[in-house]
Amino acid sequence: VKDTFDRVNLDSYKLAAIIRVTSELLKDSAIDIEAYLATTFADRLAVSEEEAFIAGDGVDKPLGLIHQTKAGCTTENAGTVSLQDVLNLIFSVPEKHRRNGTLLMNDNTLLQLYKQSAAQGPSLWFGSDGTFFGMPIVRCATMPDAQPGSTPILFGDFKQVYINNNGQRSIKRLDQLFIANDHIGFLLSERVGIKLAVPDAVKGLKVA
Repeated sequence: VKDTFDRVNLDSYKLAAIIRVTSELLKDSAIDIEAYLATTFADRLAVSEEEAFIAGDGVDKPLGLIHQTKAGCTTENAGTVSLQDVLNLIFSVPEKHRRNGTLLMNDNTLLQLYKQSAAQGPSLWFGSDGTFFGMPIVRCATMPDAQPGSTPILFGDFKQVYINNNGQRSIKRLDQLFIANDHIGFLLSERVGIKLAVPDAVKGLKVA
C-alpha cells in the first residue's frame, strides 16, 4: 500500500482574560505582581482551554474532542455506562493506537464504574496502579456525565491530538478602563486550537 499525504488544518481562536488589581497593590513592594499575574492568568486560561478543548461547539471557540471523535460503540443499556461498555470502547480503537491508549472521564462516571466493580467482588477490572484493564485513567471535570446521548468517556492515543498554540501571548495594561475604582486592568490574550489528526486514534463511548 502506497503512503499518501493529506492536509490537516489547525484553526486558531482567540482566548482572553482580564484581571484587575488595586493601585495600592501595584505600589506594594512586598508583592511580586508579575508572579501574581502569571499564576492567576494561568489558572484562568487553563479552565477555559480545558472546557473548549473537550466540549467546545466550534462557535467562536475550538471544536472540542467529544465532537471531533467517532463513536467507538454505544452502551448496551440506556442512560448508563457499564464495565463491559468500557471494554467494548477500548477494543473499538485499532491496536496500534490502543497500545498507547488512555481513558478520559469525569469523577461521576469513574465512581459509577468503581461501584460496579466492587459489587462483583475482588476487582478484575481496576489495577492497584489506578488503571482499568491495564489502561491509564485521566479524570477530567469537563467530560459530561453518563446521560442519554452524551459521550462520557473518550479512549485512545491522545498523542495524535494536536494543540495549536502559536506561543504569541500578549498582555496589555488597561489604565483607563477601571479608573473610577482606582484599579488597573491587565488583558492577556492568546490564540489556540485543537485537532484530532488521526480520526481512528481516539474514539468515544456513546450513551444510548
